[in-house]
Amino acid sequence: MLAFEVSVDGIAMACAGVEDWAVISLIVSANRGQGAESNDVSVSLGGLTLPGEDGWSRAVRWGEPELHLTIGSQVNLRIVDADIVDAPRHTYRSDREVQEPSFTDDEIRAMRRRAYLELKKEFEPDSIS
Repeated sequence: MLAFEVSVDGIAMACAGVEDWAVISLIVSANRGQGAESNDVSVSLGGLTLPGEDGWSRAVRWGEPELHLTIGSQVNLRIVDADIVDAPRHTYRSDREVQEPSFTDDEIRAMRRRAYLELKKEFEPDSIS
């Protein structure tokens, strides 16, 4: 099957593919923050399945929801025909009728902690993490 072998800074992220794929995407994005040092660069790997027997597609995601990159990071993509792929980290349905969470409870907690630590750094710069 068609798959994306992706590595970040020489570390394998995933061999991403599903038999019933409709979309497989690797997205590298940069978001400019308020200050010169607040740029946020991340990579995400996901896709969408063809509709199943129930008539609905599922979103799929491999790796972290947004793996943060830094200056000098290197993202490598190799398009392959693979017999064995990594299972998606998260699969969910999100359409007009059903809105399943796009993140797991653990991922939401990790994102909230990251946001907390950023706010703590901003508002309590002398405190211990």
